[in-house]
Amino acid sequence: MTPIANHVALQELCWDKDDEIISFNIASNDGQSSSAFPMSAHKNIWPEIVEVDMIDLTTVTLDTILARPRFENCLFDYLVMDTQGAELRILRGAKNALEGAKYLYLEVSEDRLYEGGCNLDEVIAFTRDRGFLMKWMELGVGGVGNAFFMR
Repeated sequence: MTPIANHVALQELCWDKDDEIISFNIASNDGQSSSAFPMSAHKNIWPEIVEVDMIDLTTVTLDTILARPRFENCLFDYLVMDTQGAELRILRGAKNALEGAKYLYLEVSEDRLYEGGCNLDEVIAFTRDRGFLMKWMELGVGGVGNAFFMR
């Protein structure tokens, strides 16, 4: 993989709590639909995609990651997430990160694609309560898409 300036790839299971063991579901589409949550409505929209494996992973909050020495002099004002229904769990564990954020670009879904995952209304309410307004959204197949929020 060619390095990209100002980008750091980490293999972490971001969550709202540190040190929780989560059974992470691996999806058949090269892992693209893998999630900490089991598929629910996702199965109806894309029946060809199934869960093929499961691994146990330890969670870490985004705030814990950003408190590491590697990031101590970094300023982050734009958060991009496509986390298969775990957006709210991650945002709840990013209290400090959200304080400095100006922009959010999140995958959203009108319905819960994963058991225990979030839906669009919950994401809008959570971000609004923290001073973000949705400025753009595009939904496609199954009411799934992306939304841009800013302060």
